Amino acid sequence: MIPEIVQHLLLSPFQAKSLCSFIENKTVDFVLFEELLLASKRCNHWANFGPVLCALEAYLAEQLKRPCR
Repeated sequence: MIPEIVQHLLLSPFQAKSLCSFIENKTVDFVLFEELLLASKRCNHWANFGPVLCALEAYLAEQLKRPCR
């Protein structure tokens, strides 16, 4: 038997839209998502201040011309 919370996630986009109309439907790029998580997998660091956050901070620092912390 599928838990109710999982059944909710399996609804079609039309059904899901009617549940929460002010939130747009989004698609997930699972290939990109997997690539981003590879650094966390290699380090076995999935939570606070892990490698993905460090990469994001470095990217933003470069884009905003600000030093990393």
